Amino acid sequence: ITRGDLYRRSGHLPHYADSMYPPMPVDENDEYYLRPMNCPHHHKIYAARLRSYRDLPLRLAEYGDVYRYEKHGSLSGLLRVRAMCMNDAHIYCTPDQVESEFRAILGMYSHYYTRLRMGNFRVRLSLHDTREKFAANEAEWLRSEAIVRDVLNRMGVEYDEEIGEAAFYGPKVDIQVKNLMGREETVSTCQLDFVMAERFDLTYVDKDGALKRPFIIHRAPLSTHERMISFLIEFYGGAFPTWMAPVQARLVPVNEDVMPYARELEAALRDHLFRAEVDDSGESFNKKIRNAVTKKIPNIWIIGGKEAENRSVTWRRYCVKEQITIPFEKALECLQTMRRDRVMDNFPDVPLPIA
Repeated sequence: ITRGDLYRRSGHLPHYADSMYPPMPVDENDEYYLRPMNCPHHHKIYAARLRSYRDLPLRLAEYGDVYRYEKHGSLSGLLRVRAMCMNDAHIYCTPDQVESEFRAILGMYSHYYTRLRMGNFRVRLSLHDTREKFAANEAEWLRSEAIVRDVLNRMGVEYDEEIGEAAFYGPKVDIQVKNLMGREETVSTCQLDFVMAERFDLTYVDKDGALKRPFIIHRAPLSTHERMISFLIEFYGGAFPTWMAPVQARLVPVNEDVMPYARELEAALRDHLFRAEVDDSGESFNKKIRNAVTKKIPNIWIIGGKEAENRSVTWRRYCVKEQITIPFEKALECLQTMRRDRVMDNFPDVPLPIA
């Protein structure tokens, strides 16, 4: 929480009061608000001491909780909530550093989307219009928009320009994804801010000894934690890779005789911090397999007499029909590699990393 004056100074309160929780009166002339965004708080951290050009770029990142009073009709599962965890950062840099920082951020976005195989997205260059919402400095708008446009063109990124979608303090690059209902949502954003440095009197001492204003880049690579999880649930249909799955391995014993061996393997997996469980239900063997497949558990380890005798497992992956039988120690090493390297084993073209 913080005093309302901070959000008045930033300009968020005049523009977004309807999306903020109502103020909490503390003293006679003092009102506090639940934090709806991180930006002004990071600006205060930057302003806490004198900065030099040698300090820049200064990158402040926070995985912090924010609160927004979304209207009841717009709430939608994890996609749109009122309390959320924002993966957020603000980068304070000189004009000469803007392009390299933008490139690095967009490169990070490309890495994430490639790794997660989220291909159904488009890039939007969000520009200003003549409404009062946008800061009244046409020259700076045109200059900032040209900088961002030039970066995208140099990187060879295909994008659509849309008027009126900018932040009130500068242009932005948005990664737009459609959910299963066909509604488009912003998942990632990278914004070039030319307004807040002046409003918060942010400066740095340049090489010539003069005080100058930094550019500020706002970046949120994977939206809020809740929204990104909602997109991944939809995109993967609940079939997560091992490193992301709620249950990473289910052991299915063929009969009661091999239950001690199954429990031993379960304990070993849990000792290595894997989310593993034995199916000790009274269902038939075939029903146990169907249950594991229905729940989209990425790794089903079948334990029979031969497996117990040879200290091995028969491994069935959710996305692959073929089964393999390998020693338990090799299977454990493989699981550790999949978790450590964030292997996307929920896709059938990705082989098990068996040494």
